[in-house]
Amino acid sequence: MALRTALLAFACLAAVLFRVDACTNLIVTPGASADGSTIYSYSADSAALYGTLDRTPGRKNIPGGTMKKIWDWDSGLYLGQIEEVGETFDVIGNMNEHQLTIGETTFGGVEELCQGQKGAVMDYGSLIWTTLQRAKTVPEAISVMADLVARYGYASEGESFTLTDPREAWVMELIGKGQGEKGAVWMAVKIPDGHVAAHANQARIPHVDMTTADDSVARWAPDVVDFAVKKKLYDPSKGVPFSFSDVYDPITFSGARNGEARVWSFFSKVTSIPNFEATYEAYALGSQASPRMPLHVPVKKKLTVHDIMMHMRDHYEDTALNMTSDVGAGPWAAKFRDRPLTWKYGKENYVNERSIGTQQTAWHFVANMRQWLPDPVGGVFWFGVDDATFSVHIPFYARAAVPKALRTGTGGILDLDLDSLFWLNDMVANKVYSKWEILAPIVAARVWELEKEFLARQPEVEAQALALWKQSQLQGASDPGASASKHLSKHSAELTKNVQKKWLQLWKHLHVTFRDGVKVLGTTPGHDHGGKERGGPVADMEDGSGVGNGEWRDAWKKEIVDQAGDHFRGHGGDHVAETAKSHVMEGKGRNAATTVRVAGGRGAEGNRDSATILEIVS
Repeated sequence: MALRTALLAFACLAAVLFRVDACTNLIVTPGASADGSTIYSYSADSAALYGTLDRTPGRKNIPGGTMKKIWDWDSGLYLGQIEEVGETFDVIGNMNEHQLTIGETTFGGVEELCQGQKGAVMDYGSLIWTTLQRAKTVPEAISVMADLVARYGYASEGESFTLTDPREAWVMELIGKGQGEKGAVWMAVKIPDGHVAAHANQARIPHVDMTTADDSVARWAPDVVDFAVKKKLYDPSKGVPFSFSDVYDPITFSGARNGEARVWSFFSKVTSIPNFEATYEAYALGSQASPRMPLHVPVKKKLTVHDIMMHMRDHYEDTALNMTSDVGAGPWAAKFRDRPLTWKYGKENYVNERSIGTQQTAWHFVANMRQWLPDPVGGVFWFGVDDATFSVHIPFYARAAVPKALRTGTGGILDLDLDSLFWLNDMVANKVYSKWEILAPIVAARVWELEKEFLARQPEVEAQALALWKQSQLQGASDPGASASKHLSKHSAELTKNVQKKWLQLWKHLHVTFRDGVKVLGTTPGHDHGGKERGGPVADMEDGSGVGNGEWRDAWKKEIVDQAGDHFRGHGGDHVAETAKSHVMEGKGRNAATTVRVAGGRGAEGNRDSATILEIVS
């Protein structure tokens, strides 16, 4: 037991230290969406994770006394068992068959509460998926989560949970009680309809008037304040109102710059609050701790599923945290930096920015919950793997069969498998990173092309599913959603196969075309090393990846000249002679002596005898 507690403490500490590689949640209430649906996006951001989509089928008539085994979602450590319920719901990813969707971001919190908890069984991942199996609505889910941690203890660090269903969205923040205690303290707040919310590895629930708030707008653990007083984390005699986030996860520089800044970027782009970006810029930069940003904001324009997909690809464009304007962006203005997030030069510490879109994402989703449709059709789980910036979202519905390309067991974190959509996405994205300015527009256009197609097909496919559901209802089927789910599952499998095929083709195209510091073009008839006998066609090419000027962007050239001075400056006198010599220095290409003859048509493709070959190469 002592070893188990020590392992839990280590896992908890590790999560706190590395939490900036964690997750981002964007939340849209029905009144803030264009069609009156709830929209919620989540990204699981860690380079150590492998992206898959998993389904847990629902079960009925589970015998009393059945126990459910719990393993820690991050470490795989066996934590213990909990009592199973009589019926569980079907879960695909983070959405269950009733459209309830739950996700999280880790905030860590006060270190003394993150030292392991003897006998604790519920970690944050198991808490999510167990709740999805047992609850139909957000209010039910809050009760289930509170009961589970009270009965079985809490084995993880502090978490901000998002809980959404077709009618409402809540944020619930929870942190364990640490050694010598059992369970957790928590607070949950409903996001007002017409507002959006977000959280990103920093606790965000502010002061709540606990004397007037009722269960319809806020709920909390009975001892959430008393426990803080007991642990000397809060002193009511100072007259400062109790705030869950300030007490259990006080703001720090990294909490603001690497966490809250992502929320600030999203809010700045969508809110109707005047001057929001400027008002909270210093806070997002980590240069001042107040004023704290609000938990939620009203919107200037109602949002769509596609809008949220695009906000998941945010990289601080057009803000003070834009990453493309300094030398760290490299020759092609990359919007990412390699990890770690913090680095040191001399005696000073520095940071790299942590944007919503990040290369370390394992998987992500945009959940869409619609109350006017039956659950088998109403809940859409738009799922993607690897970096959301360059990943296509594919729609899945309740009880979907998971395609092989996304299934656990196809490839792995150390097993590159071309049947795995994660690896295909990863290969395409990593091709972009070193040539962002050139390749990002190409891949982004392909992403939108497919997502636009999928969104356009959605009404027709869902109308067919709805007709099947209604027919089953009229026929008195015992499971009226089965036929609709089967139809939608087949559709999702088709789209997954389409993405898989096109992304393999895209990676091949990018790899063949943009390589070795040049852009490789097509072949010209007659330009080869002697047909099939001597190596086949020779490609034409452009220097500098074909951006038009044959070189790097000017900003990068200036950086080199400013740093190196005259070191790389050419000193040749005869421009014509220098150009001719450069032709042979850059690599084996078309022989200048035969170029005119090929251009004149004497080297046309086709079957050649040895005399023709000798004429061309002579």
